Amino acid sequence: AWQLDWVHGYQAERIEVWARCFDGATLREERNGPAYHAYHARVSIGNGGVLGTGIGHGVANEAGHLPERESDSIFAVIAEESGFVGAGMLVLLYLAFTSLLVVAAARTRERFSRLVVSGVAFYFAAHFFINVGVNLGLLPMTGLTLPLISTGGSSLMASFAALGLALGLSARREPSLDLDAFRG
Repeated sequence: AWQLDWVHGYQAERIEVWARCFDGATLREERNGPAYHAYHARVSIGNGGVLGTGIGHGVANEAGHLPERESDSIFAVIAEESGFVGAGMLVLLYLAFTSLLVVAAARTRERFSRLVVSGVAFYFAAHFFINVGVNLGLLPMTGLTLPLISTGGSSLMASFAALGLALGLSARREPSLDLDAFRG
């Protein structure tokens, strides 16, 4: 067993379940116990196939097997109902979104604004990759939502506040045209 004295009991259990479940046999054996959430998230993603089952027609989602489907497992729901294509489009959308935030950070005037907007970009990217990693079984269960998509008042308010801060700071940027060149 691992010596995880610095984490709470439920956190240590999540890490141990995650470490044991890298082989499919252990995951199937513990699917009704501590690996319930991880197992059903992977089953949901696998059910989606390439094109998905259709919006509102996810088998694991509609049967109620997938816990926290509106928040922690929203990526598994999207992957089941829209398939690999829809999940891939969501990944590309988040990459474009965070790329736009990085570009906005690069164009701001002050160093402080650049750092804050870059931090907001990192916040969204980190939350996205942790949520997707958890649903794919690459990371232990965390309870982290998918920003701007998952339900949950606190998560949405924090995301909108961070986005508003980034947009406000990025509005103060260097002019894109050299006006002296036009004056002759």
